[in-house]
Amino acid sequence: MQITDDNLSAAIYRALRRVRHLKASDPRDKIFGILGLCSAFGSLLPKPDYSMTESDVFCEVARALILHSQSLQILAEANEETSLVGHPSWVPHWSIPAIVGLPTESARCYNASRNSNAEFEISSNNKELWVAGKGIDVVEKTSLASSTAYDFGASDWQRIAGWQASCSLGLSLTEYPTGEPVREALWRTLCWNVAKTDQYPAPADKKVIFEEWYRVLTADEEPKRTSRELEAHRRFNELVRSRRAPLCITEKGFLASAPYTTEVGDRIVVLSGARLPFVLRPVEDHYKLIGPCYVHGAGIMDGEAFPENPEELEWFSIW
Repeated sequence: MQITDDNLSAAIYRALRRVRHLKASDPRDKIFGILGLCSAFGSLLPKPDYSMTESDVFCEVARALILHSQSLQILAEANEETSLVGHPSWVPHWSIPAIVGLPTESARCYNASRNSNAEFEISSNNKELWVAGKGIDVVEKTSLASSTAYDFGASDWQRIAGWQASCSLGLSLTEYPTGEPVREALWRTLCWNVAKTDQYPAPADKKVIFEEWYRVLTADEEPKRTSRELEAHRRFNELVRSRRAPLCITEKGFLASAPYTTEVGDRIVVLSGARLPFVLRPVEDHYKLIGPCYVHGAGIMDGEAFPENPEELEWFSIW
């Protein structure tokens, strides 16, 4: 593909997603190392400068991509667990795997902000991002298993406890706000309502696959044996997007799939220009970005919760 100025930020974004899981002795080389892939990349990415901290390098990249694309797409990548002190939560750390790593094609299925343009400002030191958006709900209950269920390198048998906890929480609901059966809402939330072919909403026949998967998942078996049986029913196993994004229940009674780092009291917000809702955590006078999420019902993923009147938006300060 020929890279023009119009698609330069998209090309860099794709390259960064591809190298994210590759090894590098110096995290800054996740940026400096891709400069040789295309001469055009150097017009947007920072020049190799090892006097810069890794946080500063990643911050410059985030600023450049957001300003060039006028899009908040990159925020969907900012949901890793980094120990860098003072690193802004809205800036992806490209040397650490994302908790929720959705395929780009899947993210395009949604339209949570109703085709709105991104409204944002970035501080001069690249630490603070102000974004216009709309708070739509608050996390009321979470469904965490042991931490090993959400480790990046966990095997399927280790993840079973997490899936069981999510299903148990979902089925604790006696009714669903949309009026649809709770089990319907459960399986659609587990797979973010998308089929493997990125068909949205997921076809109704996936319910049959889910029921067989759920039967095996909840059988009174030893985890490794259950894992082997799930492998035989991997058609739904492949759809489950909640490997590290267990289910939670919101104050309005909706099911949501969000990063396992989500806590009770976190806000679910739709940001202008973003295709997915985000979980934000109030911290004193600002917010910490936890990551993207899926909320089932009320047309939230299709923009029906996003106001048409810009005056109804509020500004969120994210560090």
